[in-house]
Amino acid sequence: MRRTPISTQTVWDKGVDSGCCIDEGFVLQQEQHLYPSKIEQIIVEPGFDRWRDALSERSISEHAEHDRRILGLPVDAPIVMSGHQAMVFHPGIVAKIASLMHAAEQTGARPVWIIPDQDAIDPMTIRIPEWTGDKLGERTVQIADPPRAGIAGASIEPSHSFAAEMPAVLDELVDYLSGYSAEGSLAGQFGNAVVALACQWLGREMPIVLLASDLSKTNAFRSLIKSMRSDPHACVQAYNDASRAFPDAGVRMLEVQAGRIELPLWRIRPGEQRMPVYADQIEMIPDDELIARGLTMTALVRGSLCELFIHGTGGWNYDRVTEHWIKHWRGTDLSPMAHVTATQVLDLGDQAADLPAPARARWLAQAAKHNPGLVGDDRLQQTKQELVDRIQRRKEMGENPRASYRELLDLLERHRTTNSTAIAALDAQAAEAQASVQQHKLTMDRTWPFVCFDAESGFALMERVRSSMS
Repeated sequence: MRRTPISTQTVWDKGVDSGCCIDEGFVLQQEQHLYPSKIEQIIVEPGFDRWRDALSERSISEHAEHDRRILGLPVDAPIVMSGHQAMVFHPGIVAKIASLMHAAEQTGARPVWIIPDQDAIDPMTIRIPEWTGDKLGERTVQIADPPRAGIAGASIEPSHSFAAEMPAVLDELVDYLSGYSAEGSLAGQFGNAVVALACQWLGREMPIVLLASDLSKTNAFRSLIKSMRSDPHACVQAYNDASRAFPDAGVRMLEVQAGRIELPLWRIRPGEQRMPVYADQIEMIPDDELIARGLTMTALVRGSLCELFIHGTGGWNYDRVTEHWIKHWRGTDLSPMAHVTATQVLDLGDQAADLPAPARARWLAQAAKHNPGLVGDDRLQQTKQELVDRIQRRKEMGENPRASYRELLDLLERHRTTNSTAIAALDAQAAEAQASVQQHKLTMDRTWPFVCFDAESGFALMERVRSSMS
């Protein structure tokens, strides 16, 4: 059965969650079309005792303290960090924010969220569920003009203009984006707005937000650049060796051919496509146009800016490459990492379990056209079998079975006319079973934006993550 969207939601009210960090008495009500959900899985690894151990370290080097101060990060407490691209998150990503904030609450660490604004993505195109009658489908909504392909989020101006009309479920997102329009880039605007909205959904305060492009201000970044310039071969060989060591991580090896050595950096300029950086170019590129790629970014933050980094499933896999690379190139270890994700799906109702499997339904619909017994006509089925046996005997005796074939064809034509209603019902059931599979896939899709979920779903996710970390 279809679940009706909830039209009016109380997003937060006093006393809903005793562990909240929102001021008591804060109440926000608004009309939206939001859906309830169910949580299928929470992954938190390693155990939280290991998190506590990592976050008990309060001694940082002079260089790390300098870099934290430069970035406006605290130096009087450990830092737990996580992050994601500037886009609308699905609940699996929001679970990282939940774990980030809970870890900070439990250990006294300071939470930091980093936005990889070196990435070139289109955050303005958002996929949402949509009902057409009683059928669940999907809709792609363009909330604003998409950025040109290949331009890093750090190089794009914030958006000040959004579509005049859009689904109500995206109204609050656009309000938050408008509220962060003074940020210096589209990535800063979108990243801050989504994190703020996700924290409201969870009932938590907002962490410190850091842009990956800001890492270029640190001594750690300048040290990496110096090492790359002095011996690019060593850097790239260690990088590619690490990539080969973990082939399932999906990290592309850097290009080394025709005398050119690709470095794990991007060159970015306002309004222009990001460009790969090669060793023979790096001396000519201003430092403020260099930005870390993904592995270089996590090497920097795990090298000196945090005591623990929380990854999703992708980062949990690929950052093993980072650890191997830095260990064999620079001879240093990185801070520990953790893995958090969730599978939270919209509870839209599903009739698939009440229908036969599509393959079985298709076979039954097709076979019924040739077998009267499948629609309950046993008399005609017996006659058919007698004709089939007669045809077989005549073939074995070397006789021509053409007349019996004609009788069989006439019988099947009569069957399809006499039993047309029952046959049509099986055809309809086969179509419904196939459609139901598609409905089931949409229902169980874990990548719907969290903005499509009702307020209780946010509280439930926070509670499940918290209990998984106990």
